[in-house]
Amino acid sequence: MSPRPYRLGQRQVSTDETRSRILDAARAQLETQSSFSIDAVARRADVARMTVYYQFGSRRGLLEGVFDMLAARGGLRGLPSTFQQADPRVALDGLIDVFARFWSSDRLVLRRLRAMAALDPELDEVLRERNEGRRQGLRVIV
Repeated sequence: MSPRPYRLGQRQVSTDETRSRILDAARAQLETQSSFSIDAVARRADVARMTVYYQFGSRRGLLEGVFDMLAARGGLRGLPSTFQQADPRVALDGLIDVFARFWSSDRLVLRRLRAMAALDPELDEVLRERNEGRRQGLRVIV
């Protein structure tokens, strides 16, 4: 007989809140500072540095989390419906609309991320991978 499955319950809510607080702190760090570090984000989120590592695994994992948060807030969840369009012109118009909303959603943070990527190979790699996904989307439509 297998043991009863473990569910976090209220602890899951607390974990999700901590994760959200860390992501908000990372976004604020990017918005207000010219540097980005796990230590600075942890201080801003009022958590231990190890909590950030526990939640995201690495600096790259944290950056991926920030990108995912910015994408969700910027409306990139609308992308799947653009690829379901039968007419490629309608799909391309939808793609342009979704990305125009995204790029204008948090302009300062997105601009700083791009600028920091010029000096930070890890951040540059994350951005390149995300951009390749966008290019692949365009290839599908074209």
